[in-house]
Amino acid sequence: MKTVIIKVAALSMLLAVLISCSNLSDSVTPSEPLTPEVIIILNSAIQDEYRAENIYLRVLADFGAVQPFSSIVNAEVRHFLSIGRVFSNGGFEVPESEWNLYNVPAFASVVEACAAGVIAEIENIELYDEFLKLELPADVRLVFENNLII
Repeated sequence: MKTVIIKVAALSMLLAVLISCSNLSDSVTPSEPLTPEVIIILNSAIQDEYRAENIYLRVLADFGAVQPFSSIVNAEVRHFLSIGRVFSNGGFEVPESEWNLYNVPAFASVVEACAAGVIAEIENIELYDEFLKLELPADVRLVFENNLII
């Protein structure tokens, strides 16, 4: 069972990395002013990406440059940078991360980290799916859709 979990985690994360190599445009053109409701959604999304990055960095700090974490951490950075550009383009400060290596979970093994990573990625997809059901400015929708595939 542990081998299956590792393979699923590795394949999921590898797919994300490979797709990200085809990286979509970094430009995010503001489509309309950001409302307070959209700012709350963007903050929730960016904090989720910051958290994921720090979890993966924690795994790397604890276990060294292990795959798939040494590759997938870069996707998380691209995700929060793209959300950050929406904030900046809308005239807002990019929120600082609430997360660091010391307030995210640590894992007893790489296998445990992989299992948790799979769950975290599923929860991330669910978060974006919920946001995409809402009425969003076109630039926000584009970033969220891109973050789902890269």
